[in-house]
Amino acid sequence: MYTRLFEAAIDTLRQFGRNDTHLAAELAATAMLHTHTRRIDYHPHVHLVVPGGVLHTKTEQWRKVKGAFLFNHFNLARVFRAISLKKLSQDGFGIPENPAKWVAHCKSVGTGEKAIQYLSRYLYRGVLLDSQLLQDDGTHVTFRYRESRTKKMRTRKLKGEKLMRLLMLHVLPKGFRRDVVNIFVTPS
Repeated sequence: MYTRLFEAAIDTLRQFGRNDTHLAAELAATAMLHTHTRRIDYHPHVHLVVPGGVLHTKTEQWRKVKGAFLFNHFNLARVFRAISLKKLSQDGFGIPENPAKWVAHCKSVGTGEKAIQYLSRYLYRGVLLDSQLLQDDGTHVTFRYRESRTKKMRTRKLKGEKLMRLLMLHVLPKGFRRDVVNIFVTPS
């Protein structure tokens, strides 16, 4: 499933790069898999860092992106969702009748340095740090996390078995590693 997630992201970028009349581009991206939320819930998603410019396919000239965003995030989400569901269906995964809303969050991040720093924290540390653990009473474990929306520190208390199950969901399958993947999207 993770492979299909990456493929869908790449195929979506490839399609948008080709179809944009200004860009007509070969796109490049740095892609990272995240498997969890800050609350340690299982939430697999891919982060892509895409340059603010492209190499034009025919003229081989560098073209800067017009505006603050590379592509419209609503359109990206719609196409990414369609491609993902098609790939999963072809692989025999059951698709719910009304899948949840999908989001493609686009954000200008300047040079990208801060985005890479933010994303790298997930690559080179565990899912739950020792410093986040507050209490273990033998049945329940309490830990703290920073809520994304409010930026406030919150606590969560889970049975030990539930916490272990959530942590095991973040063990990557064979062939995946906690590392940065640079993707050069070229026309197929």
